[in-house]
Amino acid sequence: IGDRIWYDLDLGGDDDGNGAGEFGIPDIDVQLAGDGKVVTTTTSITGFYVFTDLPPGPYVVTVITNTLPITIVHTPTADPDGGSDSTSSLTLT
Repeated sequence: IGDRIWYDLDLGGDDDGNGAGEFGIPDIDVQLAGDGKVVTTTTSITGFYVFTDLPPGPYVVTVITNTLPITIVHTPTADPDGGSDSTSSLTLT
């Protein structure tokens, strides 16, 4: 399970890539809950994070918003799976 946290400069909700100026955000804590465990990782210099060697099952990924740089204003918008804009639920099969 993994993804990228980036500056969504055009507020489009999708990652347009570095060519569009939407650079990844490093040093953000991301938490994964599932399989009876909670683990945390930190985004790379390019904003990527990954959790590996996971058994199938339900998981919840949460971006720890208080680790966002002070220059970033977290403005929640629509969340496709409902609830919090910084949390997503998924099932790994």
